[in-house]
Amino acid sequence: MVYFREILEKNSTYLCLLDREGDAISTGTSLIVRRSLRHLDYDSISVDSTFFPYEMSKKLDFDQPDACARHALRSTSKDRIDKDSKFRLLGREIISGSKRWGSNCVRICGAFSYISGYWEWTEDVLARFSDSLKASSLYMAVYASLYSYDRNVHIMRAFFECWCVDTNTLPTEEGELSISLWDLHKLGGLPINGEVYDETIPRLKVLRDRDSGDGSRVPATCEHLFGAYRRLARQSKDRNKVSVVEWINYWCVKERVYHPSGKGGR
Repeated sequence: MVYFREILEKNSTYLCLLDREGDAISTGTSLIVRRSLRHLDYDSISVDSTFFPYEMSKKLDFDQPDACARHALRSTSKDRIDKDSKFRLLGREIISGSKRWGSNCVRICGAFSYISGYWEWTEDVLARFSDSLKASSLYMAVYASLYSYDRNVHIMRAFFECWCVDTNTLPTEEGELSISLWDLHKLGGLPINGEVYDETIPRLKVLRDRDSGDGSRVPATCEHLFGAYRRLARQSKDRNKVSVVEWINYWCVKERVYHPSGKGGR
């Protein structure tokens, strides 16, 4: 059994998990509330106009009537650099000597890592809950995590060195280019269609509202997940965090049959 309480601290909202209803908040596990991507109307939302100081498009200078006018999208970056300014690129900083590959601030993550029990647990989940995973468009994403994927570190470094963090584009001789979802699909082979996977910590009123008709209600089974998280958090050094290994060991009771030198994957 786990008890919930909502707290506001430093302009952030937290969902606090407690063992008993009257326990002090300081003894609980606090999870920051993340706004839902699909159910933005469960709470009042105010948009800061400073994030959008410019119009989203501009009219191109052609001698055409307004009905046939052509428009181009403007950058949504508040601090858009001037056209004549130099792009802030990692490659320039490496050339100047202020950064280098292999340091704490510039490293490529994503190398193969072995997590004991992950393959056994994932295969069991895929077999037992395939219908639910397919209905939520998560089956292929979970299935893809069973395998390792080739990567060329040199190509990745060249890409990162030419990527502009101010505009999220690649400055080239032909102009600024960016990557579309279709590019990600062709390069990585992962699906890009289906519903949005919305991983978020709900507000307390959403968690308790079982009769909501707007699709934002949280299943009662989620309370058991919060309870398990709270139980593991009490046993960990940081009572607000639970490692992947701790979570897998709690749920997966299958015999470990995969080892680091065997099947490829995570």
